[in-house]
Amino acid sequence: TYSNVWTKDVDTYLLDEDCFINGIKWRFLRAKGLDYTEEYNNYVEDVNKTIGRDGGSRDLPLNGSNYGQHFIDGVNIPDTSFGQ
Repeated sequence: TYSNVWTKDVDTYLLDEDCFINGIKWRFLRAKGLDYTEEYNNYVEDVNKTIGRDGGSRDLPLNGSNYGQHFIDGVNIPDTSFGQ
């Protein structure tokens, strides 16, 4: 299952190593009150590249009901006048 936090020693970071390192760098600089703009921009760029190579499947899953989200189902599509 996907999670925003690590809860076990066997949890795995899904992005590549550069994303992980750049994420640590900008958060460290922010915590110390230093300028972290360049490191943050590098991190965002690496994350976007990684997600792009992966097809972006983690951003908006089409089977969102598995995550408790319903994007397209009988609840949000009207019975009539669809698309008008």
